[in-house]
Amino acid sequence: MYSIELTHGIVAAIIAMAPPQVDGQPGGYTWLTCLIPLVPIILLWFLIKKRNERVRQEEEQSKLFMENENMENESQPESGVIKLWNPNAAANLALLFSPIFSAWLMAKNWQELGKPDEAKKSMTWVKIWIGFLPVYLLLVVLVPGIPMPLVYVILLVVWYYKLGKKQITYVKEAGIQYEKKAWGKPVLIALAATVVWFMVAGVVGGAAALANPPKEMLQAAALPVVNQIVMQSGLSATCSSVVITGESSKGLYDAIATLSDGSTLKIQIQLKGQQILVNVPPQ
Repeated sequence: MYSIELTHGIVAAIIAMAPPQVDGQPGGYTWLTCLIPLVPIILLWFLIKKRNERVRQEEEQSKLFMENENMENESQPESGVIKLWNPNAAANLALLFSPIFSAWLMAKNWQELGKPDEAKKSMTWVKIWIGFLPVYLLLVVLVPGIPMPLVYVILLVVWYYKLGKKQITYVKEAGIQYEKKAWGKPVLIALAATVVWFMVAGVVGGAAALANPPKEMLQAAALPVVNQIVMQSGLSATCSSVVITGESSKGLYDAIATLSDGSTLKIQIQLKGQQILVNVPPQ
């Protein structure tokens, strides 16, 4: 815009400074002499044009720089005080409320720290642990011999050294100053979830025990029944112990009953629904 206006000014200046004509002949000075005063104007026009180009380039560079700054700052926390749950306490609470609780808290912390990738990793562990819970219950029911508490502890240790400890180290080494978030709400939610978990686990465990009771429970339940059988047989001895020796078929167990006089009886224990039946075959 400045260049166009200046060009119009130059043309007007040339016309104004043209020598007067006398009978069609040039005046007292030539066109060359006339153009000499225009040299500073032309130079000024050239400098202004260059300046405008430089300003435009600087504006474009500044705009590009701001765009790059915005892209870099997208993953950074907004201005203000960083608010976190204490990473060390969050990791330790996994022992009480499971890594589901701790990994979720750490995911929120990573978001506050401007680390979305780390937050996604923590949420992945939350999903893994939520998926592990029904598997845990299923294995307890179907394969009671598996030491599931030991499996749980192993996974807990793996989580801590793989992910839980990472945030503790990052905050400490970076010297990040933060405002501590309150624990009231998350702890209350964790307590409620823990109560629900133990209720579900109790129901499932009780159903599993009824469907497939341990041998110790069958032996203890069979002992008073054997005592009744011995008393009805007219013997003065009492049953002191019952030991299951094997399972001949589903729900039918072979056992040895030891009496107080040292004698033994071969018996069969049958689980029928919620009833325990004892049969004494011919000895």
